[in-house]
Amino acid sequence: MKLRTMFALAVLSLAICASGSAEKPKYSLTVHVVSSDYSISCNSNYMCYGLPKLNVTIDGKKYILASENAAVVTGINLQGTYLVNVLKNGNYPARIVKDYAENPAEYHRVIELQVAAGVARRYTVVGEGAN
Repeated sequence: MKLRTMFALAVLSLAICASGSAEKPKYSLTVHVVSSDYSISCNSNYMCYGLPKLNVTIDGKKYILASENAAVVTGINLQGTYLVNVLKNGNYPARIVKDYAENPAEYHRVIELQVAAGVARRYTVVGEGAN
């Protein structure tokens, strides 16, 4: 009888633990995308990289955000067609995932935008008040 009771309690506690959902990210900020672009830069070896950038406002302050995911878009030939994802203008729920300041004048901040249900993109602040 004790063994059954212990087994039942163990199964019940596992079920309770499993039913608790994993903590979902809280998107407490609203980022307003004013404009977005996809800049391509090439090095001397003809390796080209595409970098999505956003001009945004957060709480009335202007920022420039750059995607954490630069993509190799081509080798030598720049005449091909490439898939470019540009974020539409509008409001997006967001959260700060990294905020580091070594001194009062400089900081490093990464912001995650929820661009669709279950889809998030991370951007690094690369400019402030410059757009």
